[in-house]
Amino acid sequence: PLMKAPSLFFSYIKGLGCRFMLAGVCLLSLAPFQQSLAQQRPDELQSVTWTLGANVALSGSSGGLTKIVGSSAAWNGGAVSNQRMIRDGSVVFKAQPGAQAVIGLSLVSLSDVQTEIDYAFYVLPSGTSTTVGTVQVYQNGVAVSGLTIPTYNATTEFTIRRLGSQVEYLMDGNLIHSSLIASAGILLVDTSFYKASSVISSAQIYTGDLDVDGIPDRWEEALLPQNYTWADVVAFSAMGNNDADASPPNWVGDNVDNKTEFEDGSDPFDPLSHLSPVEWVSRVGTELVGTNGGLKKPLNTAGYNADAVSSKSLIADGKLVFRAPLNSAMAVGLTLSNDSRADTDLEYAFILAADETFDIQRIPDSTTDVNVAAPMNQYTAETLFTIQRVNGKVQFLKDGVLVYETTSTSTGPLWVDC
Repeated sequence: PLMKAPSLFFSYIKGLGCRFMLAGVCLLSLAPFQQSLAQQRPDELQSVTWTLGANVALSGSSGGLTKIVGSSAAWNGGAVSNQRMIRDGSVVFKAQPGAQAVIGLSLVSLSDVQTEIDYAFYVLPSGTSTTVGTVQVYQNGVAVSGLTIPTYNATTEFTIRRLGSQVEYLMDGNLIHSSLIASAGILLVDTSFYKASSVISSAQIYTGDLDVDGIPDRWEEALLPQNYTWADVVAFSAMGNNDADASPPNWVGDNVDNKTEFEDGSDPFDPLSHLSPVEWVSRVGTELVGTNGGLKKPLNTAGYNADAVSSKSLIADGKLVFRAPLNSAMAVGLTLSNDSRADTDLEYAFILAADETFDIQRIPDSTTDVNVAAPMNQYTAETLFTIQRVNGKVQFLKDGVLVYETTSTSTGPLWVDC
């Protein structure tokens, strides 16, 4: 059901029967090497390039920043990175003692306020000392209590890294804190400065995507032959259709590009492994958008009074994948039958709110929604939502990271419902 107008999303459905992998050996054929990139693998850590906000300026040549002299003592200065972390990655930085600033990783950055940074170190002055400073760990704008954190100096190396869904904080390679909240989604480096003349002397980022094609290098490398070179990684292009080359003669593959196969969790070398756009029927108060299963509610009448259901169902294991624009208000998921336009008609659903957060509905487990903890509960227009049934259990994923799995077992056909 769609609550707010206009609401728009694109979704795909997979698992309308059995999925088979072709027997035999896949032969890899790579596109010509892109001469614009170096043939040697770049260093993992690259200097952060910034989009500057108010009251800050670049400092030095290694991604440093400073708050402009004469600016007021307030959280009114900041900058965000131009680079993005797709999956695994890190930010590494140094700060001058005496600084008062917050630097870390965020899903989105809407202002220079420090409380919107999701995972951060907060560096503070230690009295009037110019040789040492104090440190706090902040998550979702709140200090993490109970930590024993040493002072820092000008050579201290701060690291915030994400491995899988785990965010960790390190100082000079020593683990300070492991976040208890899973992380998912594309992250940027975010900063907020309070005190004038505060200096971040250097800042570097490992994006996990050194060939800058929108696909994690490790995902590409895992699919390449054992003796691959960096040129092979670069040639594994986002827009390529590798399963056309891996298919028997006269096959053209599934016409799904590699970036989409990564996002959908399908196999780029298997022409039978891909998702198909949802075909909507029984539409009430909704309109089709585009050719990729898009749907929108065009009328400005608030309330769960518009919906549609898929023409095909998940008979056994399968998945629904979708994106939604910012400020959406809708319930999207899987249902045993489409009996009404109420959001509670969906047995399994993401409940998206206009404040760009979401909850999870899993009525067979409980009529009470799962309140996902911040910042995991945030979404952007790039967020990829997945609901999939695996061996009878229904799983909810955000950007490939498991958020919730049902305790009850699901059986019977499931229809996509919105």
